[in-house]
Amino acid sequence: MKLTSKKNTMFLAICTIFFMGCSDDDSNEDQIFDVVSEVVYDGETYGLDKGYIYLGGENYDNQGEIMDDSFIIEASLVASGLSYIAHEDWVEFQGSGVFLSIDFNSSEKSKLADGIYEFAGKLDNRDALTFSGGNFTTDLSALADKDSYDEITGGTVKVSNEDGVVTLAINMTTENSTIKGNFSNTTEVIEQ
Repeated sequence: MKLTSKKNTMFLAICTIFFMGCSDDDSNEDQIFDVVSEVVYDGETYGLDKGYIYLGGENYDNQGEIMDDSFIIEASLVASGLSYIAHEDWVEFQGSGVFLSIDFNSSEKSKLADGIYEFAGKLDNRDALTFSGGNFTTDLSALADKDSYDEITGGTVKVSNEDGVVTLAINMTTENSTIKGNFSNTTEVIEQ
């Protein structure tokens, strides 16, 4: 009888230790890891340090009618060596470094709405949760030369917003390569 009692006590002790160890594992599942803001293009990795958003207003459909559920939001994700100057009707980026521009069609007028945006092309209707193109260059100072940038031709971008931080999971194709990576940072709204 005493042997059975000792076995039961030993079994309960082992179970207690096992389940206590598992509770630590459960709490680790909720940890949040920082997203590295960088993209891989043509086999090279490039950092994206800053994000700018230009709110472009309402979209128009192919018949020229205002779309009340789709708004133009242009995102510029850039390296730390770049800055912008806002002119009356346009924005000029200056400096040298990586420059990724994406022409989003958001369902919200004042920010990029959460969701998965799919490439729609320049001539398609600009429905919400699509993007209509953009371009990428590894050195903005050479952007005046058309051959120095690569036009976006397809893909998806997943957008999420939390506590003022915009996170983009980027998986796009270009005329010459692919762009894959992430951006996670606050963004500055460019006012004009």
